[in-house]
Amino acid sequence: MKQSPNLNLLTIEGFLTHSPEYHPDKGKLLTFSIAHNMSEDIPGLDNPMYLDVRVTGISEDTANAIVKGHKVRVTGKLQCKSWQGKDDRKERYFFVYVPYASQLELLNKPRVDSHELQPA
Repeated sequence: MKQSPNLNLLTIEGFLTHSPEYHPDKGKLLTFSIAHNMSEDIPGLDNPMYLDVRVTGISEDTANAIVKGHKVRVTGKLQCKSWQGKDDRKERYFFVYVPYASQLELLNKPRVDSHELQPA
């Protein structure tokens, strides 16, 4: 009997921790980090998990619309890069790879306080 490949599918929501970086020359790649609160069911407890996200096929307009604090939902694959580090320690870097722009959902834009606005 033929074995099916292992399932690797992740859907997660979080808030952008900084402004995203857009790389049109690398397959219209958008990279950013999100903070996902692991303890949202417990009021007053802040227990964030931080994940880096890479989304391909993003238009420049979409890339420009996403800002720090934006709430997003992504569906993709958990990927890992590994290498030999200092003292022969094996180092690992995990990130979420989102192969299709349609698997990035923009949920809520951050609120801007009036004292944060700068004159034009």
